[in-house]
Amino acid sequence: MDFWYSLKCIRCGACMNTCPVYRRSGGLSYGGTYSGPIGAIINQTYDLKCYSSLPFASTMNGSCTNVCPVKVNIHEQIYKWRAVIAELHEAPFVKQEVLKMAGRLLASPTLYRATVASLGGALKRLPNFVLYNPLNIWGRQRDLPEAPAEIFHEWYRKVVQEKTARPPNEPPNDDPRSLSLEDRAAQPASRPHPDVPVFPAPEGDLRTRFTAALKAMGGTCVEARSLADVDTLIASRFPDAAVIVSAVPGVDGTRPLSRDTVPASLQDVDVGVVRGRFGVAETGSVWFSEEEYVVNSISYLAQHLVVLLDPARLVEGLQ
Repeated sequence: MDFWYSLKCIRCGACMNTCPVYRRSGGLSYGGTYSGPIGAIINQTYDLKCYSSLPFASTMNGSCTNVCPVKVNIHEQIYKWRAVIAELHEAPFVKQEVLKMAGRLLASPTLYRATVASLGGALKRLPNFVLYNPLNIWGRQRDLPEAPAEIFHEWYRKVVQEKTARPPNEPPNDDPRSLSLEDRAAQPASRPHPDVPVFPAPEGDLRTRFTAALKAMGGTCVEARSLADVDTLIASRFPDAAVIVSAVPGVDGTRPLSRDTVPASLQDVDVGVVRGRFGVAETGSVWFSEEEYVVNSISYLAQHLVVLLDPARLVEGLQ
């Protein structure tokens, strides 16, 4: 039950665009239909053993959650999946042992810094046949990154020692990372941001502009004066629809819909019918809530979505 909230996903791709793992590995590396951070919490519901490694391919930085427009707590669900996989012992034995060693290593700052320093030297000196061995999964398809000349702690220690030993009248060094108080004082004064222009609205009333914006996105606006007209329009526009599910009282479908309906059971729906809460003339978008959806998976599992919207509920914009 911890993972039902992922069904709110509208497949916008925002979490993929911001994910540092996805941007470097690509979608095919996830091995499933759903990729990126959202795939790391959905794929396991289909086959836990096959996709047990996906929740561990994350830095847990939370950027995916921050950009999600429907506020799916992606990084928290990834963490919960890790706990579930560990509890069920679905993680490979090698991964379990590596994580145990990593836990001991990261728990000791002294041991961690000594290990990082020694590995940096090893990357520079060891021959390729030692570095690219069967245990190095990363090296099977890519080169190891070049080790930096100095780690952060070495650089920081050097900068602190230089500032401590530098006489008061001596100018600071040219390292851009060591911005001193003198440097800050020499920076130009801040200036106010320019005013954001208010662009003129397109011509026409709200309905005309909404229809034009909806058409630009690939939608179609059709007038229906009664719920009986809606049934007629659905029959004429989708004559081959076998499964019609309606969340609007008064519009009958071929299959009943209630709050007890299993979200995944709507995967074969041809036409879904919902009522919008309000529409935005500027963008041609329609806003819903769980109350209108009844079961929110109807919004993205249905092949075609019919939205009923009262023209009186159109607004200018969201500003």
